[in-house]
Amino acid sequence: YRLKLKHGEYRWFRATGTTIRNEQGVPLRIAGALLDVHDQKIESEKLQALVTRFDLINLVLVEAPYDVNIIGGDIENPDNTFWWSPQFRQTLGFKDEQDFPSKLSSWASILYPEDAEMAIKVLNDHLNDYTGRTPYEMECRLVRKNGEHRWYYCSGKTLRDSKGVPIRIAGTIRDITVEKEKQ
Repeated sequence: YRLKLKHGEYRWFRATGTTIRNEQGVPLRIAGALLDVHDQKIESEKLQALVTRFDLINLVLVEAPYDVNIIGGDIENPDNTFWWSPQFRQTLGFKDEQDFPSKLSSWASILYPEDAEMAIKVLNDHLNDYTGRTPYEMECRLVRKNGEHRWYYCSGKTLRDSKGVPIRIAGTIRDITVEKEKQ
């Protein structure tokens, strides 16, 4: 709760305490503490506002975001953490984690056979260029859950350590089938 300080400012506090009682339950002594949690509470509210903003924007994106934490610069490390957004899965016709697990093989397995080698090369070239100058941008076909293949524009940006080793990549895919068919 908030308390008004002597100079008129309100701050958030958390009270905690315990009561010592006799055999009949009558309070004998109360001991407690008042903790100033104002800064924590304000930061928590700011973080929640950012999460809410991200969630709302994520719901209306045409592009489908993803994010990968890369361990040791190795995209194939089994301990990497993959996040496929709900839009990413939905764009490809999948529902959830059971339907499209959070791992590299989920993406690799839906690459259209004629595009798979090129798509993997583009990703590896980007990640293995420790100068960070090789972009990750490509057009390739992905096979949706229903077996339909569609064209997608795939892109990403990579966070690297001081030696250029990739530690995180985030990006989006966007269905460009209609655009490709007009060409």
